[in-house]
Amino acid sequence: MQHNLAIVLTARQSSERLPGKTMKEVNGQPLVYWLVRRLEKIGRVVLATTKLSNDDPLAAFVEAMGTPVYRGSTNDVVARIDYAVRAAYPQAEYVLRGLGDCPFMAGELISRAVDVMMQRKGEAFVWALPPHVLPVYGSREFPYNREGWQRIVANAVGREREHPDMFFHQHRDLFKVVYHEPPPSIYFRDYRLEIDWPEDLQMLQALAKHMPLTARVPDIIRYLDSAPVIARCNHDRVEKTGPSLTSQDERRKYYQWMLGEPIVGWDDQIWKMPSEQAEPIFCNSGQCLLGYGDKGVLHRPNGDQISGAAQIMCQCCGTGKRWMGRT
Repeated sequence: MQHNLAIVLTARQSSERLPGKTMKEVNGQPLVYWLVRRLEKIGRVVLATTKLSNDDPLAAFVEAMGTPVYRGSTNDVVARIDYAVRAAYPQAEYVLRGLGDCPFMAGELISRAVDVMMQRKGEAFVWALPPHVLPVYGSREFPYNREGWQRIVANAVGREREHPDMFFHQHRDLFKVVYHEPPPSIYFRDYRLEIDWPEDLQMLQALAKHMPLTARVPDIIRYLDSAPVIARCNHDRVEKTGPSLTSQDERRKYYQWMLGEPIVGWDDQIWKMPSEQAEPIFCNSGQCLLGYGDKGVLHRPNGDQISGAAQIMCQCCGTGKRWMGRT
């Protein structure tokens, strides 16, 4: 058990594209079994489902596993999560929403996020990436500290009650955000690791014959790299909701909020910005932060300063960047 982290698994049987998906069998157990087993490695899990009768089997199964269950509103997911935390783990210092359609949430990154937020007294965690660049599904969900979570509970309205991260993404300026160096390049693939369509379930069932479903996300990705038939069987399906679908105006706003913000590196060193208007400079893939541009000078994480045009090579993903000596 780590970090006094409450993980609220929001799952229900109603789904337009794949009804009953949380109880679909994968390697001899319902999908929800593997979700709980993965998440309980990093925090204290509680299931938050609805009061609808078709969620009775889901609730009964999880209770039989010894995991607390809270049943509440169908559409007010924020309230459902909050009541579950207060009922099951009121002393929790951090709150994470576990996604009922995401069997591969990256526990190694979630633990890292909590460590960094504890050190920096942060309320939320965000990768320092261009707004349109994201790692694979399961590697972009992170906890809030209790104060940050309560701000969402108190202020979210309308659709923000159904999508708990929406209020945060629309109002990041109200939170003390910890920005972190992007994750290693292994986390960047075009694989679908969520379960939203029948083809997604087909991929998961095929994968489960070869890999433990509680394996670390990098190990899952490496296996899919070696098994293109499995990896591609759901490739034609696309994400229906989430940050990758944000508008250009929203992306511009997120980028502006990141300007001048300090970045925490994997070595726990803080990348201090040369000015409040310093612009993050990414490699051509968008996956790696090369440094900060300010008044025509590229400030590198190691302290080097590059003025004038130069070709910068990224040692993480191997993609280069032509620095033109201006920002």
